[in-house]
Amino acid sequence: HDFEVIPLDVPGMGIHHELKSPMSIDKNVEFLKKRFDANKGDLNVMLGFSLGGMITSKWTQLYPDDIHGIVLVNTSYTHLQNPLFRMKPKVLPAMSVALFATGLLREKLLYGAICNNQENKHGIIKKWHADHIKYPVKTNNIIRQLIAGLTFKSKNLELNLPTLVICSPNDHLVSSKCSFNISKKYETDISIHENAGHDVLNDDPKWVANEIDLWFKRLENEK
Repeated sequence: HDFEVIPLDVPGMGIHHELKSPMSIDKNVEFLKKRFDANKGDLNVMLGFSLGGMITSKWTQLYPDDIHGIVLVNTSYTHLQNPLFRMKPKVLPAMSVALFATGLLREKLLYGAICNNQENKHGIIKKWHADHIKYPVKTNNIIRQLIAGLTFKSKNLELNLPTLVICSPNDHLVSSKCSFNISKKYETDISIHENAGHDVLNDDPKWVANEIDLWFKRLENEK
């Protein structure tokens, strides 16, 4: 399939790193909505990773006509699992240190928490470090994002559109039970990567692209 990928950076991240991150999922949606409207096509499929999955899910509730399908990658809903599953306790020490660490140490700690692929690990860490120098992420914004995720009100969500859930049982940050529960509750399609970590998009991008392509084909065959 040929499609245009339009990345949307939330406030406090990427090109918007100087802004203050909202402490609610709704406010993230409202910020991104303006940028989405300026670039949207006739058929829009939105991919949301982790916190982005919560934003994507809420978007379908607030603006149901905007999106025709969603892909949720290693995300979680507050009403479907115990809070301990949403962020595994064993990674908290490393993540806590990473919040206040600088330089390559920060990226090494983050990589160890969210990635499993050891191929080109050092090259990716150096790239992340260069990206952080260009678009520095403030500790306060990370904390504000964590609050947005932890307080996300998901109970009234209805996923009445084609949905693909992607998860990784070897995710060290968030339990894959979160994704399995979403898929079971809303009867979605699901793709499971047996080896990748939380950031499956970084660990195995070709696999993710292929799973989405196969999902598109299944949807077409069902028409």
